[in-house]
Amino acid sequence: MIVCYGWTNTQLINLVNVKVNSYEKEEADLIILKLERISERLVQSIKDSRIFNSVFYIDPPSPLECSLLGKIPLIKNFLFGKHLKEYYNKVLKASVGNTVYCKMLTAGYWADTIFLLRYFSSTNSNIMVSFVEEGINGYYADKEWLCKVIIGGRVKERIIRVLYFGWFSRRCNNMVDSIYLYKPHLRRDKKILKPYRILQINESNQVCYGILKEVYKEFDFSQYDKRTIYYIATPTLNRDGEIYDKYNEILPQVVETVGKDQIVIKVHPVTIENDPNFAIQYENAGVFVDRRNFLFEGIFNQVNMENKILVTKDSTVAMYPKFIFNKEPFIIFTYRIYNCIRKEDRQTEELYALDLMSCYSNKNKIKIVDSIFDLQNTLREICVTNSVSPEVEV
Repeated sequence: MIVCYGWTNTQLINLVNVKVNSYEKEEADLIILKLERISERLVQSIKDSRIFNSVFYIDPPSPLECSLLGKIPLIKNFLFGKHLKEYYNKVLKASVGNTVYCKMLTAGYWADTIFLLRYFSSTNSNIMVSFVEEGINGYYADKEWLCKVIIGGRVKERIIRVLYFGWFSRRCNNMVDSIYLYKPHLRRDKKILKPYRILQINESNQVCYGILKEVYKEFDFSQYDKRTIYYIATPTLNRDGEIYDKYNEILPQVVETVGKDQIVIKVHPVTIENDPNFAIQYENAGVFVDRRNFLFEGIFNQVNMENKILVTKDSTVAMYPKFIFNKEPFIIFTYRIYNCIRKEDRQTEELYALDLMSCYSNKNKIKIVDSIFDLQNTLREICVTNSVSPEVEV
């Protein structure tokens, strides 16, 4: 029996895809970390498909109240790790009990995954783990990165790993043997983790196609249908570790070039939680700002994407029209407009754009801009070529 664990909508549909097409005859349970970003409609559709024996929600653990001594960082982390272990052991005992799993499918080891894995290993010490695609990191990050227990600096991650998991932290990396990807040939490190293919979602992939059809049966995607530019807002870390997005520099020029009635701003789930007024000034001016929690990638199978334009720094969203649905919208990457903190990050961004271009039949639909001026010219060129009339506003 296998167990799947996810905490984003994209992860959930990817887990379903792998379960249905790679473990068709295996019984399975699905465990979902119930974050605000999770779409209830998607979860209900997955339940209705009856591909899992059981679907369990786990609420995020509560903060830990510490004494004065517990405010010392090292002690605080140790106590919080103990708190998390007790919490997950309690909720898992009440839900899955002593169920024996031979395989765990999940996106990575962050989001408290190892607390679940440690619990499952208590009933089967031979349990193995396969990672399932979670964005561009599945293609460019090494196994060590994918096995991080938190997304953060190496020193901090290793301290947390030891404080939270002790000896088990050494063992859990050896339990991962493979990774499932939509384009496994693009995986840079094929020796350590064996890559397997995830099938595209179309009418031949009946279960996944049916789930998405049900999810979007009464969904209003009319704004995506009638507008041309999808601006994908991406939280990005600056040198001070603050989340920012250069939308206040980029969007005025986009609005000036194509007009406010042509633009959708899709707010990132993290931003929805942390900044409910993100881009409010553009919403008040007539730009459609979408703050809904839903499986955004599913839009690509509901709307004619042929002449749509996705503007993004380097979001994973850019690859999913092609990878999941074999659709080819225009993609404009803006990462060169941003200051790059680490050289390896810029190398990954360049590889990502070029790899996506290599998968397109029309490679001219992938654009990489060097400046906001370059972005404006690129938008004008695409709009004129594809009969999308710019409405330059003074």
